Formats: sequence, structure tokens, C-alpha cells
Amino acid sequence: MRKITASELKRVQQQFVRDHGSLIPRGSEDWDRADQITAQLMEKNPSWSAEQILEAAGSKMSDEVITRQRQAAAQQISEQRRAY
Repeated sequence: MRKITASELKRVQQQFVRDHGSLIPRGSEDWDRADQITAQLMEKNPSWSAEQILEAAGSKMSDEVITRQRQAAAQQISEQRRAY
């Protein structure tokens, strides 16, 4: 099993920002979550390449953000309906 180097992790994180920066607002707790997801994937899958980790982390983070956005929209609609 190959360990991922610090430079590879930095590259993965930079690529994640480029790929998903428009989806995740700067300075949000989602960036901390993205780091957690990346670290978990690296621990569970030490043989994965940086690209595989990037793809999996991006997919999981996108799913989480989209789910949260949908929940917020549904809550807003529900509140608007109650207001009428």
C-alpha cells in the first residue's frame, strides 16, 4: 500500500477547491467537512491515488451540500405555506 504524501494531499485539496469552490462558500464549515472526508478516505483507502480520493471526496461533499440545500429549500417552502 502506498501512502499519500503531503504534497499529493495539498494538490488534491487545491484541485478540490478548483472543482467545487463554486458549490461550497468560502469560509463555511463545509471546508472543514471536506478535509474530514478527505482524511477519512485516505485512512480507509491508503492504496488509492490522489485522483481517486479527489473524485470520491468531491462526490460525497457535493451530495452532502446538495442534500442540505434541498432540505433548506423544502423548509423554506413549508414555512411560506404556513405563512399563508
